[in-house]
Amino acid sequence: IPLAWTLDHPGPMVRSVADAALMLHVIAGHDPRDPTTVQRPVPDYTQGLTGDLRGVRIGLPRPVFLDDLDPEVEAALKGAMRDLEGLGASVEIVPLPKMRHAQLSSSIIIGAEAAAYHLESLRQRADQFGPDVGLRLKLGALLPAWAYLKAQRMREAIRQEMEAAMAHVDVLLTPTVAIEAPTIEQCTVTPGGPLPPVLTQVARLTRPFNLTGSPVISIPCGFTFGGLPIGMQIVGKPFDEGMVLRVAHAYEQATEWHSRRPSV
Repeated sequence: IPLAWTLDHPGPMVRSVADAALMLHVIAGHDPRDPTTVQRPVPDYTQGLTGDLRGVRIGLPRPVFLDDLDPEVEAALKGAMRDLEGLGASVEIVPLPKMRHAQLSSSIIIGAEAAAYHLESLRQRADQFGPDVGLRLKLGALLPAWAYLKAQRMREAIRQEMEAAMAHVDVLLTPTVAIEAPTIEQCTVTPGGPLPPVLTQVARLTRPFNLTGSPVISIPCGFTFGGLPIGMQIVGKPFDEGMVLRVAHAYEQATEWHSRRPSV
């Protein structure tokens, strides 16, 4: 079921980077029913899982992605940077100032596109929608066309800035989420009440790459004091999933975070 047709991307959940490479090989390629796919040869993504990161250039994007992080998340990211440097990669700061507009632009696009697709269903079957989803769809229906078009123009400006920045590095490295995983209670929407602030935090660092259409993988890089996993995302250039998987696999093999499980 679509949410926002110009932003939606598949995101398989797997146990290892090698499994991700195998899964991607199966689902990649042209689909005549999907206008977002292209006719390109599908490589064997397992070929690059060598563990060697010598010569790989990693960018840390600023601002947004390194701002307002929980201390445990920031410490885990810094530890991952040291591990990647130990594997032969170099790390440098990459300025992406237009990313400040990614959250608002994506919210407008998601709201408008989701309302366009689901609003009639909401009118006919309102009782089958949760209060949080229903509220978002109603808000999306109020967005004017000019706001949607301005958001799409900003999206293209962000994409162009990202493309220029990625000319100097192979991948970007950011936290997946800036905060510890919230509880269900923190995410629950009260009927008639506002959206919980934590909901804007959980997607703040991932949404920008839905805007740009970049290939991304999220892998564990630590645990909080409360025993919850911390993730980092590795972001690549268009159609360079092989490099994303290469970096992720090397880090995974050099650390033990992927083999740990939170207590239930």
